[in-house]
Order: sequence, then C-alpha cells, then structure tokens
Amino acid sequence: MSVTISRITITFTIHATEDMNNNLLALYSLIPEKSLEESECIEDQLEGGYGNSISFIQYSTRHKKNINLIMKNISKKLPLEEKKNLSLDFKNRFEQGRKTFYIRFDKEKAFQNRFVVTNSSNAIKVTIKLNSYSKDSDFKTFLADQSIIAD
Repeated sequence: MSVTISRITITFTIHATEDMNNNLLALYSLIPEKSLEESECIEDQLEGGYGNSISFIQYSTRHKKNINLIMKNISKKLPLEEKKNLSLDFKNRFEQGRKTFYIRFDKEKAFQNRFVVTNSSNAIKVTIKLNSYSKDSDFKTFLADQSIIAD
C-alpha cells in the first residue's frame, strides 16, 4: 500500500488538581515503555484562567519502530465497538489536506488502562500523520488494515 505513518503525536494537559502520576500512567497505557526511551516527550508549564498551574505534555515520534509499537498497542487495547465508531466518524476525524487522523481518548478511562474514544476536552489527543505516495490513496482502508478502525 502506498500509505505510511510519518509521525504520531500524543498531547494532554494536567491541571494542578490532578495527580501527575495517574496522568503519566495513562500516557504509558498508550505508549509501550520501549518507545518512550527513543522519543521526544516535552512538558510545558502553562497558567490557567485563575492563575492555576497546568502542565502540557507532548510526546512525539517519527521512528518507525515506535510508531509500529504504538499502533499495535492501540489496536490491541481499543475495543471493537470503539473502532466501529471511529470508522463511522472518519470524515470528522480525518483532515484530508494535512493527511492527519485524530483520536481523543477519555483520560479518566486511560488511568484504568482502557481506551474509550471521546469528544471531551479532558482527553489524551492522538494525532496520526499519514504520508501518501499516490493521490488515490485510501486512508480509511489503511487505518482499517492497521486495525485502528473497523467497519
């Protein structure tokens, strides 16, 4: 197939009232430990509307090995019903111009090592940047082949 994944980026916020360790456990449920060591994880400190501290976490990788590990992990842990919902909502989650697929996972559920797709702002946001070597590429089929979405 003429489609590949060039980058996966995972972002989320941790508010001052939230437990940092729980949030990092949620991140680790998405990213296998092997791929954390070789990738970039940045923490920025922001200030909320009431002056409270907010940590912004961004993990990004371009390494094929890490991308494959993350995709396999998501595929394995994402329930079939969630994959079907992602397929039904493909047009809203895929940006054709940027060749990018977006998923938001419920952060509270990720604490429990469960992947539940959400539209909430309190989420772990996964951005899957795709490359295509053909103008006729079928990105939806590619993601189905990766077992991220299902019909």
